[in-house]
Order: sequence, then structure tokens, then C-alpha cells
Amino acid sequence: MNRNFIFVFILLTTLSIVNSIPFNKRKADFYPCYQVINPIPGVDVTISPDPPVAKTPEHFTVSGTLKHDITADKTLLNIDFFDGLRFVSMITPYNKKFNESVKAGTKFSIDVNNVPTPELPSFYDIHVTVGEKPDKNGDLQDEFGCSRSDFST
Repeated sequence: MNRNFIFVFILLTTLSIVNSIPFNKRKADFYPCYQVINPIPGVDVTISPDPPVAKTPEHFTVSGTLKHDITADKTLLNIDFFDGLRFVSMITPYNKKFNESVKAGTKFSIDVNNVPTPELPSFYDIHVTVGEKPDKNGDLQDEFGCSRSDFST
């Protein structure tokens, strides 16, 4: 009887220890970008693979409802990988023009394939922004919607 009790005790202890080991493989959880001045709505973002894999192209599906019109060949989807420790973009932001116009208050959706993924540091964010007027670095000056997700490896 004591052998069975000891065996069950060791088995349950081992299972509880294995269960508590963190694997750091979690799904991306995008939430609206925090802005005190001129807050903008968030956009819904799904990515594949999830979580991102370094040097592997990423697929983004972005949708939502904005307070501004989306104008074909003018409004951009901006995807930026942001280093969480150095507070800089890891690569030039990826920009894609919308190919159809959408009125404000109407749900939009856009798929983006083959977004380059940089070498990923320990802590990083992905910022997904819809807007217009990119500057020389590729960042949008007029933002209509934005969501971000933070990761740690």
C-alpha cells in the first residue's frame, strides 16, 4: 500500500512540475494603440504563423470600422516590427496601399501576404496602422486606426 501511495505522489508531483513550465508560445493579442491626444480606434488583426517566426514571411488579415474614409491608392496599411528594448523600428515599415475605397463607418478587410519578419529580439511589438501621408521613414502622419501586440521570446 505504501508503494502505491509513494508512486502516485511522485507521479502527481512530476505532472504538476511539467505543467508549470512556461513554453512562451502564445497567440498574438492585438489591442488598440494607446494615444492620449486624438485617440483612434483599434483594428482587428490576425497573423500567420502565430506567434511570428524570425526570417519567415508573415500573413496579416486586418479588418475593422474606421471614422475616416479609406481611399483607394492613397490610404495605406502600415506594419512595423518595433524593438521593445531599444524603442526603434527593427526594419523599414511595410506599407501596402488599399486597392478599393471604403466609406467611414463601413467595415473593411485587407489581406497582406509575405510581410518580411526581421530577426526577433527578446522583447518586441508589432504595430498595425491604417492611415495616409507616409514620411521618409515609412511612418504614417495621418493615422485612422491602430493596433499593437507585444511579444517576448
